[in-house]
Amino acid sequence: MQWNEIEQLIVDFVNLRCEEEWAINPRVFAADFAKAYRQLQRTHFEDPDYNLRLAGEAYCLKYHLQRMDNVNTALNFIHDVYPLLQEAQPSVLDVGGGTGSSTMAVSGWFTGNNVGNSLNIQYCEPALPMNSVAKVLVPRFLQTLQGNSSAAVPFVSCDINQELLFGCAATGRQAEKAIHDLVVFSFTFWKQEQREFARTAQLVLDIGRLLKSSAVMFFLTPDKPVEKSNS
Repeated sequence: MQWNEIEQLIVDFVNLRCEEEWAINPRVFAADFAKAYRQLQRTHFEDPDYNLRLAGEAYCLKYHLQRMDNVNTALNFIHDVYPLLQEAQPSVLDVGGGTGSSTMAVSGWFTGNNVGNSLNIQYCEPALPMNSVAKVLVPRFLQTLQGNSSAAVPFVSCDINQELLFGCAATGRQAEKAIHDLVVFSFTFWKQEQREFARTAQLVLDIGRLLKSSAVMFFLTPDKPVEKSNS
């Protein structure tokens, strides 16, 4: 699937949502979308509110394709050094999947490299506006993708209605065996997680319990790195 096809898929989705919202109340739609879009400018400086109405649509339009490219680049880089998803039926956990960009990128990379026979992706995102976009966009993407590939990519949406890291970590602590071949941290570690570094590190380690011995976990970070502290 070409990048221009993915871009068109995203544009078509956002256009449809805009038309639906505009038909209900143009003034409210314009105000809410503008507010959500402006909120995304905060990602370089402070924590944005992904629970705002239409935050998913705004993020989809502004960052979704860029995020997919980031993940695809990371997968290619890692795979050159350490082959990824070599199991017959590999499993992936997407932590903080947002509008589904990482899930889509992993799916596209997997089918493009003809790895294995099927891929299972567990997507976790607590923010409803982001989650609702992924539930529509990802299946549409997979339907188009699988029409051009023999590889199967089932999409498992995992709604965690509590703090995301805590929920995934609890699953890791309770797991009887490791189940994932790849964990993608789409989740961004904002100020609260940085202030409580010891707790955050432990939660990440607990999530790591879900990784098989030959598995890989990698992190996507905002393009403005966190400043180091001596405290």
